[in-house]
Amino acid sequence: MNNSQEDPNLLGRMLRNADLVRRRLAEEAEADRAAAAPPRAPTTRQQPRAPTQTARAGPWFDDEPRPAPAAPRAARPAGHRTRAQTGGYTQARAAPAYEEPERRRASVLGPPIPRTWIDEFLPLLRVAVGVAFIAYSGYATVFHMAADLTGTGLPFAYRYLVSLVAAGIIVVIETLTNERVPWVYWPVLVVDVYYTSRDLIQWLPWLFTVLPIMFLALPALAAWIQINIDRLRKRYALPLMSLGIGALWAAQTFLAQIAVQFVPETGEQWAVRIIGWLTIGITLYIGYIIARAGEVAILGARRRHLSA
Repeated sequence: MNNSQEDPNLLGRMLRNADLVRRRLAEEAEADRAAAAPPRAPTTRQQPRAPTQTARAGPWFDDEPRPAPAAPRAARPAGHRTRAQTGGYTQARAAPAYEEPERRRASVLGPPIPRTWIDEFLPLLRVAVGVAFIAYSGYATVFHMAADLTGTGLPFAYRYLVSLVAAGIIVVIETLTNERVPWVYWPVLVVDVYYTSRDLIQWLPWLFTVLPIMFLALPALAAWIQINIDRLRKRYALPLMSLGIGALWAAQTFLAQIAVQFVPETGEQWAVRIIGWLTIGITLYIGYIIARAGEVAILGARRRHLSA
């Protein structure tokens, strides 16, 4: 005989009765363990705690009453101090009616120039360098292209006007085609590098003679700019840059002595020629960096996924 058909709530009552018996057995076992344990002596660090509600082990049923939610925890008094502040004791201490303001030591160890100033100044410096590079390469293009147009018979003003328009077109093409249209960008860049280096060669050798350190400092600065423009891996680019600067230093310092040892008659002349060839190579390299880094310093390098 199926009793569940006569009484549909029979199964629910059976489950509740079983859960009630299980809870009573658990409470009796907990009471037996508490009675068997020895009493614990109170200490100064112990504070009476409010009984907390234990988590229910079994499921809740729809017709079973549930306990009311716990009341929100009261805010701490104004003079309350944590256990870390009282050394483990939790008694509250009232705040005094008046407390003297804390005397802070003058920040004599603070930096005279905050780093935030430098962070705000660096973008302006980068824009200034980019504008200076574009202005110098444009000046070199206008001046030397106008000199090349002397044999065309154009008046002086027209020659410089044509050169100015050509320099502007070069800047616009380099800005629009950088890392996007290489077959247009690189021929135009070669023209820009030619006129920029043509102007540099007029005063860089004199500068290298007056300040020999510039023979090493300017190539190092140009190499550092190229590493950042072309996003080269510094793990490999920096050692190569150091090797190149070291080779230039060795040539500047010991080339004449070595040449005289091998060729006593014409050793010094060969040393001067080699230094002159190195100067021309450094001039072309610096002209390339000036012509290429102007718009990149202002607009930034194009991302690789946008340059395709």
